[in-house]
Amino acid sequence: MPVLPGHGRKTVIEMVIRKFMFLSALLIGSGAAHSQDSVFDTTALQKACQQQGCHARIEQILASSDVAAMAPEERNSQLALLAAVLIEIAKTGPANIWDEIARSLVMLAEFSTDDLQVLAFRNAALAVSRGEVGLFDTTSPFAVSPN
Repeated sequence: MPVLPGHGRKTVIEMVIRKFMFLSALLIGSGAAHSQDSVFDTTALQKACQQQGCHARIEQILASSDVAAMAPEERNSQLALLAAVLIEIAKTGPANIWDEIARSLVMLAEFSTDDLQVLAFRNAALAVSRGEVGLFDTTSPFAVSPN
């Protein structure tokens, strides 16, 4: 697992998640801007994706009671974190996993209650399926809109 220099044992994916949590909090608005930890294991997701099991793992995460019991804003925030991790996996993984990651992003779009987030997930899925993962800007969060 790659570790960033000067960041102790934090992996690249953990750093991306923290970045997206911060950016998501900014876009959600001050009412819901509490820090939210992911309810999923990023390492397990990464391993599943490397073995072409992304879609099944995402289904498990979305069906978990942790996610199902969340308020829409919290669930959308978790979906944003999942999308960020999937994009990073696509960027660093082999091309043979891109289609499955794209399908997983479409599944995230189906679970979102925010129209802008749905559009972002679908655009990300299209970019991944076309192999344009290097061009996709993961600094633009898949955050929920402040409505």
